[in-house]
Amino acid sequence: MKMRAFVKSDSGQVMIITVLCTTVLIGFMALAIDVGLLFRAKRNLQMVADAAATAGALELSYGFSATTAATKVATANGVTAGGGTTVTVNTPPSYGSHTGSGFVEVILQQPNPTFFMGLLTHSSSAMIGARAVAGTVPPTGCGWLNNTKGTDLSLQGNATIQNPDGGTTCGIYSNSSDPDSVSVKGQGNYINTAYVATRGGLSAAGNSNTTPTPVTTYTTYNPPAKLAQVPTANPYTTCSNPTGGTKKVSGHTYYLMPADATPGCYSGDVYLGGGVTLEPGTYAFTGSTILLGNDLTAKSVTLDIISGAFNVNSTTNVTLTAPTDDLNPYQGVVLEAPPTNTSDWNIQWGAAQGVFQGLIVASGINLTLQDQGGSALVTGFYIGSLTLGTGTLEIDSYAKKFPGGSPLDSIALVE
Repeated sequence: MKMRAFVKSDSGQVMIITVLCTTVLIGFMALAIDVGLLFRAKRNLQMVADAAATAGALELSYGFSATTAATKVATANGVTAGGGTTVTVNTPPSYGSHTGSGFVEVILQQPNPTFFMGLLTHSSSAMIGARAVAGTVPPTGCGWLNNTKGTDLSLQGNATIQNPDGGTTCGIYSNSSDPDSVSVKGQGNYINTAYVATRGGLSAAGNSNTTPTPVTTYTTYNPPAKLAQVPTANPYTTCSNPTGGTKKVSGHTYYLMPADATPGCYSGDVYLGGGVTLEPGTYAFTGSTILLGNDLTAKSVTLDIISGAFNVNSTTNVTLTAPTDDLNPYQGVVLEAPPTNTSDWNIQWGAAQGVFQGLIVASGINLTLQDQGGSALVTGFYIGSLTLGTGTLEIDSYAKKFPGGSPLDSIALVE
């Protein structure tokens, strides 16, 4: 009898312990459910903050309100200020490693309902937060060769590509998938850039590679998005021949620009130089040849070569500077051509010296620097192909020349 009483008492203790353990396990399960839901809500809120900061930074890069853009994106994703929810946009960010201009900080706080934690905290919600910082970051590449077939980059002996300050701040991409996407012929080819990358291969004769930068391979070709936003259509509705008279060069007749040229559209083959002054603005040309024959200096201009070739005569000194106005659709672009223009351009021939402070955005043209004794300086290019024959191409720092930003810049999340 005593033994049976002891067994009954033991069974009761096990039941009590089981009930208590089950209660604790259910409590932990409930807590895990609430914590999991909070983590999910925070992850979703972080995605909203990332999207809002990116939108704000993009608008800021074009000179518009980052706060308006970020707030609209947050609202579109279900996060609106009010009822305990806060949406804070700071330009520049209030703290962190990117507190300079050009960066946008978005801080979101939102109450999130809890189902089981309230039994312990006597609160039916918990506050969650998210922070994101986005801004304009400089590119690693500044030379984009757009042709998908054939040779995109050709070095024909004693060709030089470098930064005039001795840095390696520029990378060159070749979009051609052909085995001879990059062709190196002859000796003395010198490329001192961050990298030369191609979707295809290297065809070398007389030199196994470029010096000191080797040619590497990659699989994708993604030029900065801002390049696609550079206008490619003729900005003017009517075009007429220049009124400065005519000039024959090597048996070919050119129209002369007037001494004080104003922005507009000019038809026919045009000769630039000889004391011509270009007022700031955009100049569109629809002829078959544009020839820079005498020294020419112009600031805040874009030459829009709708059709035809663009050449610089030997011994000519040219200095063209792109517009820097944020609201100018050609901001940072000194030479432009639509994709339909697939002609050959030569911006350095013989002893010609060219300074093009801005981008060359002409995705279909074939750019050549040929002959010894001259050089050309640019701050970036997006073209079909590039050929250098005993020529020197200096690729200067865009940020140094245009601190307001480059069309090659991209928007990225940095925090």
